[in-house]
Order: sequence, then C-alpha cells, then structure tokens
Amino acid sequence: MKKILTGLMLITLFLSAKAYAEELIKLPEPEIKGGAPFNEVINTRRSIRDYQELPLSLKEISQLAWSAQGITEPNTGHRSAPSAVASYPLKLYLVVKENGVSDLPAGVYLYQPESHSLKVIKKGNFYPELLKAMPFFNKWVSQTNVTFIFTGSANYLTTILGETGWSYVILEAGMASENLLLSAVSMGLGACPVGGFSDKKTSNLLGIEKGAKTLLLAPVGKK
Repeated sequence: MKKILTGLMLITLFLSAKAYAEELIKLPEPEIKGGAPFNEVINTRRSIRDYQELPLSLKEISQLAWSAQGITEPNTGHRSAPSAVASYPLKLYLVVKENGVSDLPAGVYLYQPESHSLKVIKKGNFYPELLKAMPFFNKWVSQTNVTFIFTGSANYLTTILGETGWSYVILEAGMASENLLLSAVSMGLGACPVGGFSDKKTSNLLGIEKGAKTLLLAPVGKK
C-alpha cells in the first residue's frame, strides 16, 4: 500500500509539473502601424548601458517579442525576421527581473509566436544567475528589466545545407535581434546586444534542448 501511495504521489507531482510548464500568458496585440519614423529610428539607435529602475509594461514586452519573432503573415506563418528556407530555427527566451515588468512575475519565459504568448519555463528571480553568465557586463545589465535571449538549433539546416547550416542560424539571430533593438528605440527604451556570455551557463538556466545553442542576449530597460 505504501508503494502504491508513493507511486500516486509521484504521478500527481509529474502531472502538476507538466501543467505548470505549459502555463501560457497571452500578450497584448502588437501595434502594426505607427511608431517613430524609420529613418529617425536608425539615426538614433545606440547601445544604451545606463537605465532607470522603472518597470516595463506587458505591452512593451509584447511589441519587442513580436518585432523579433512575431508572425506577420498568418496564412504562411512567416515571421518578422527572414529565415533560410523559412525554417525558423530560433527560439526567443525572456529572463524577467523581480519587479522588472508590470503584471508579469519574475521568471524565465519562452515566446510562442503562433499564439503570441509567453510560455512559463520557471518562476522566480533568476536575474542574479543570468548575471553570473556575463562576468564582463553584469554591472550595467543588472540595471535592466528583462533580457531577451536568442537560441537556435541547426539540426534541420545542416541536414539540407551541410556544415553551412549553423551560419544561417547565426545570421538569423543577428537579423531578429536588430528588429528588437530598433523596436526598442521606437518605443523610447534602451537596449544593447551582448555577445560576451557563457553559453553553457545561460543554456543551462534556460533548459534549452540538446544540440541548441545560446546565440545572443539583448537586455532592455527604461533609459
């Protein structure tokens, strides 16, 4: 009987954990018109490393995520950033600081383009852990509210394109992150791309799939 009860408890815990992992937070609809004039955005884009300790809004998170990986053509599934053979090998994670985003608990999230929502990976303030993976930049990154993290896998592209497959994934991360950075400028936010980080530590924090890599970080905050 004791073994049966133990087994039932383990099953309950497993099902609860699975349900928790699949928790989705629907994001506000992104703005597809308006914003600052494009030429002004390009002219004023700078890497910002000085921030105010003011929370971002869920609306701002929505706009940034959509600009980087949002679906812009529902009929085809095409996204805001170009992708080799429309393979879309990138995943966009967010590590949210404690009190960094209004109406969004601190934690690790995965952006779901199809539903324009955030999948809860784990809740809690993991910003200090993320900072440890960026030893050369953690002083100013600690002032930001959220860090967007681009990861990718080349499993599919290397199958059809050979060893150059990873090059396309890396190029795509650069193009998607530039969309995010320009969107931040348009909204009056500060952002800066970060390439100096521990791939192993960051990937472990996110819990990404085997064979995938962390490619680029983009901390964002109020300037």
